Amino acid sequence: TRTFIHGKITDEKAEIINFVNKAQQAVLDVIKAGEKCSEMDRIARDSFKEDGVAEYFIHGLGHGVGIDIHEEPYLNTTSKIILKENMLVTVEPGIYIPGKGGARTEDLIVVKENGFECLSKSEIKHY
Repeated sequence: TRTFIHGKITDEKAEIINFVNKAQQAVLDVIKAGEKCSEMDRIARDSFKEDGVAEYFIHGLGHGVGIDIHEEPYLNTTSKIILKENMLVTVEPGIYIPGKGGARTEDLIVVKENGFECLSKSEIKHY
């Protein structure tokens, strides 16, 4: 998932996109085998809290992809799962602010021992 703007972007919409990209990057900076799925979700939520928009993050951070498009492990506040090497998961924070707009940035990653491999090929635009 990528959020695209048609036409000129407003400062308000750029700020929303930048909040989402910042939250995703905070997770990508630490995600690796051995980390708790719930901790990855908390990191994204803390980033949104720091930016004053936590109440608009209304879903989990991500999920596994395999036989089904949405499956375990779920990266959310209640998950007890520990990430293992070669798990395929999405990292997709998003916020949706009534009357202002929303954004989501999603990447599909393979969890590695000391980080991850990103399978997504789309550039992330920063405003």
